[in-house]
Amino acid sequence: MLDLDLSVVWVMLLVGLLAYLANRLFFRPVGQIVFSREQKATAEEAEIEHLSTRLQDGLAKVDQTLVEARREAGRIRESFLEKAESHREKVLAQARSEAVRHLEARTAAMEQELEGVQVRLQSEVGTFVALLKRKFVS
Repeated sequence: MLDLDLSVVWVMLLVGLLAYLANRLFFRPVGQIVFSREQKATAEEAEIEHLSTRLQDGLAKVDQTLVEARREAGRIRESFLEKAESHREKVLAQARSEAVRHLEARTAAMEQELEGVQVRLQSEVGTFVALLKRKFVS
């Protein structure tokens, strides 16, 4: 059978003392380091999540601002196009009016010139007829 003597008790005491010292000098400090690193990692993950959320919110605001800016630019562009079209119509109307006025003035001047030419032609025809009468009648 098994003999229990005093050396077994000493071995047990030494194993207990070594376990106590290993726990006190190694396992507890390592456990505290692991625990503090886990807390730090958890805190950093939370901070990363918070910053990621803020970044996503900021990007969404930027996107929304870009959409609004593009919409506003489109409205401004349409406004300028409408103003340009209106100005174009005014300029065209003014040019047409001026062209009509110029055409009417030239037409009136040509009609007057034509009337003068007709009067001169009738006068010259009358003179020519009188000359012919004198030549043939005489």
